[in-house]
Amino acid sequence: MVHSPVSLPLGPVRRRSLPQTTVAVVSLPFFTPFATCYPAVLITKGLGALGCEARFLPAHMEFYAFARSRGVSERAYKHFTNRHFTADVALLPLWTGDAGPRHARERADLGRVEMLAGEDDEAVLRRVFDAYLDRLAERLLDREVVCLTSTHFQFLPSLLLARRLGELAGQRGTRRPRIVLGGYFGSPRVARAALALHPELDVVVYGEAEDVLAESVEHCLSGQRRVVFGRARGYKDAYAGQSGLVGASVRRPWLRERLVVSMELSRGCYWDRCDFCNFNDSYDARFKMHDPARVLDEMAELATAYGQRRFQFLDTALPPRLTNALEGRRDRFGYRVFCEIRPDFGADRLRALAALGEVTVQLGIETLYEEHLALMDKRQSVDEGVGMLYAARALGMRSVWGVMIGHPKETAAHRAGLLAEVRAHRRAGLPAPKYLTECELRPGSGLWDERKELGLTVEFPWRMFDAVLPPEEHSCALIPSRVRGMPCEREDYRAFHRDIGRELLAWQAEQGMEARLDA
Repeated sequence: MVHSPVSLPLGPVRRRSLPQTTVAVVSLPFFTPFATCYPAVLITKGLGALGCEARFLPAHMEFYAFARSRGVSERAYKHFTNRHFTADVALLPLWTGDAGPRHARERADLGRVEMLAGEDDEAVLRRVFDAYLDRLAERLLDREVVCLTSTHFQFLPSLLLARRLGELAGQRGTRRPRIVLGGYFGSPRVARAALALHPELDVVVYGEAEDVLAESVEHCLSGQRRVVFGRARGYKDAYAGQSGLVGASVRRPWLRERLVVSMELSRGCYWDRCDFCNFNDSYDARFKMHDPARVLDEMAELATAYGQRRFQFLDTALPPRLTNALEGRRDRFGYRVFCEIRPDFGADRLRALAALGEVTVQLGIETLYEEHLALMDKRQSVDEGVGMLYAARALGMRSVWGVMIGHPKETAAHRAGLLAEVRAHRRAGLPAPKYLTECELRPGSGLWDERKELGLTVEFPWRMFDAVLPPEEHSCALIPSRVRGMPCEREDYRAFHRDIGRELLAWQAEQGMEARLDA
């Protein structure tokens, strides 16, 4: 069923104190369905501290069970949660009502550059998500404010829920819940564009939400639509335990053996140098961290109370200082941990990290050719990265890393050098990479600031997404786009892509890995 937009007058309402305000915090698909959403837990706690009657609804988990019971296959669901734009393409007709010839043509064209799901899988997901929105809206209609957390994968689902709430309120003749949307936008321009284009949204938070929760809710209640710029100066004091969520999760058989608790030791990237990365800028974040002992204590509490031993750190790069807190602790960890680290973490600290149990480290190595690495402003050496891979293997750790190509400054000589180094390290037995990825142009990154000098321009050939965001260059992180001037336009680069892809697949096969190059 396609739902048409409903515009309800926002209008001012009587300004009230926050203790009288009912708020729901919702994390929507398509975030991984088996991991807790720590940011949403943190926001719920912050709203509670303000006196709100706040509850968290982890719809990203709940929808998985709903979808699987109604015909979405495990394979298809994994595809929808791991491929950028795949779920958006499937759900777009729920927003635009346009599933005609133009949509089919553009979908087919987009499918040549994006790994989309099959049309039958899309149709099933669309039908199931449509039904789920009806159920979810019923449960949220009595809330005065609904706060939605949005990663790259949740922007369109958030819009769909906001519209559905408006439709349901119109049918019932009641005032719709006010909507606060926060998360990844890539730039303030996109946050403003989202608010201007979508009357379903009342407040858009750009940046970190913790210190602007009261401001955001007050604007909603007073009918003031605006973008609020977030900040988290009190980050060290704003820590949220997740025992309630874990306790509820372990009572669900489909989730109990899969649940991964997301921990956040730090916010922002302490390195903040790589020219292709926009993490700090896109969230308006600066590096800050909690006391590591606080995080380790919660992990121990969850293990003791619920037997929870699967954890992932959300940190862009896990701060090396964590290992100082590990020294001298008598905990018998036995955890399964995933974290991202930089090569500067060092072998000694890696050894301390191994005490946590079964640890998987994702390393930002990017390339095995020194001159290629220098292009990226990584300010690290190939030897540092390679040394960490060998050290991880010696400690029994699983390592995840990848090769990145297609940097706009790379030359044929860089690519030839990289291919030669890949072959040399393959012969030497270096742990094989998991993925091959291509450099992206991201708003706020160093490359973005240089885009004119580099001859890079952003185009939007697939106009079916115009109803989601305006086709302006800053929107490129949230809707499909094509960047002109990148190496991928040249045949010599495409030939190199095929050559290095074959080399990496053979490398994986030699080491008994499933031969695939995940992005």
